[in-house]
Amino acid sequence: MNVAVLRLLALTAVVASGCATTGARFATGELHQGMTKPEAIELLGRPDEYRQGTYVEALIYKNRLIYGWGWDRADHAVMLFDGIVVEYGAGEVRHGKDDLVFVPRVKAMPLVCPDNNQPR
Repeated sequence: MNVAVLRLLALTAVVASGCATTGARFATGELHQGMTKPEAIELLGRPDEYRQGTYVEALIYKNRLIYGWGWDRADHAVMLFDGIVVEYGAGEVRHGKDDLVFVPRVKAMPLVCPDNNQPR
């Protein structure tokens, strides 16, 4: 192979590796419980929103692709306790009685007809 082809292949690999979305990083396990706040921010980038509760804090990434390919988008959150990741995923952060609460995104279930148990 000539040098130009090798350079093109190397450039393609670098560009493709940078295409992982925030949602894909949540789904593939790159982000995991026990990571520190700086490690999470380094992996996911600067959050769109930050919330501080009494005991927990939330890094919020808004309207991000759920997976690398497709058009589905959702808000994603990283919940931290004492600067350590304890919970994360697609969903929203709400103010609970005493602190911030993470409410995960739920997939819609198909409706089932009561007379024949078939989806509508």
